[in-house]
Amino acid sequence: MTLRHWNGSALLPSLMKPQIRNRPDLIATGAHKHYISYEDGSVRLCATSGLWNVPLGYGNERVAHAIYDAALQASYLGVFRTENTYSRTAADALVDLFSNHKYSRVYFSTSGASANDLAMKIIRLYHYIQGEPTRSSIISLHDSYHGLSFGAFALTGQEMGQAVYGVDRRLIRHVQINDIEQLNKLFAIDGDSIGGIILEPILGNGCRVVSNQFLSRLFSLRARHGFLIVADEVATGFWRTGVAFASDLWPEAPDILLLSKALTNGSVAASAVLMNPRVSSVLEKVVISHGETQAGTALASAAILATLEEFANINIESRIESISGQLNDALARLADSCKFISGINGRGMMWAIQCVGTDKSSELDREQVERLVATIRDEGLVVYPGRSGIQVFPAYTYKRADFDIMATKIGLGLEKSLAQESKNSASYVW
Repeated sequence: MTLRHWNGSALLPSLMKPQIRNRPDLIATGAHKHYISYEDGSVRLCATSGLWNVPLGYGNERVAHAIYDAALQASYLGVFRTENTYSRTAADALVDLFSNHKYSRVYFSTSGASANDLAMKIIRLYHYIQGEPTRSSIISLHDSYHGLSFGAFALTGQEMGQAVYGVDRRLIRHVQINDIEQLNKLFAIDGDSIGGIILEPILGNGCRVVSNQFLSRLFSLRARHGFLIVADEVATGFWRTGVAFASDLWPEAPDILLLSKALTNGSVAASAVLMNPRVSSVLEKVVISHGETQAGTALASAAILATLEEFANINIESRIESISGQLNDALARLADSCKFISGINGRGMMWAIQCVGTDKSSELDREQVERLVATIRDEGLVVYPGRSGIQVFPAYTYKRADFDIMATKIGLGLEKSLAQESKNSASYVW
């Protein structure tokens, strides 16, 4: 029998610092509605909807039963060189969410990252078929996050060690969010080689909104150059920003829409790439070199359909209007009462809270943010780290009391964390 040379489980968790692995207060054992239980016996209110992907709360029965039924009746049915009735129905349901035949085809994948990889393939294949094989460069935004698979990792506009892993970024261009001058300069130099742009309507990192002025210029450039525009709504889709899809508010529609996260209420790994008629009319007659064993399975498709049904069941549009107002009120009260908050960015149910240190002028650095998240967690609340502060993405099933608890715990965490900073006291790393 081989002896282990480490403490705890064989699990190597994603993006978790070695110093804090195997801690009972960070090992989740269960989750129900808005609360997560941990191995040390603690229970915390979740203000992040999982990884922004559980908007209906943990343990939704409609979704769970749909997965159970599909597992019994179909087990594994996929879309790799085949089709199944579950995926066909789910694809039709997604297309039917949009009026005026905005999208006409759906390609299933398994994650937001793989959806971004697929979007890159579609952009290049589209132009290749159109007789423009050199139109292969793709634009993304600085500070964006599209995933960590090799294609999506290249697109991601945050420095996360791409050079260390040999990520090929030769055909990727990054521009600053809402910098129209930089966008114009890029097209003046490389306009004939640009195949498309992939952008988050609201950057997940800091919840900064892409402006209408930037979008209008982008669409005018599309009319001139013929590149494709991709809305990466992995995080913003399904009412996260207060409307069904953030790109619904754009002056024109994107050519391709990427969905994941809330697509199955976090229950099954799934993503969907929706193409408009302009794109699908070119690509539906060829084979796209992309396929995954677990894409478009009966279980994933059943989860998608049940999630859509549950959105309708809770009257999602009126609910979002009501609770986003409650969230805004709670955040406004928090900002008024806490001297360490310098600003709040976002929309709907997706907000970033910028913080300053005890000198009231300097933004928090990465280590300070990590300590802040840890202190708030000790108060009994799960939040997400962001640019010089924290981010909150509550579930759509929150009640007013939950928002009040959330704001109170954030305020307490800020006061305690930054009081410790002022005393230069030692604090563990998140």
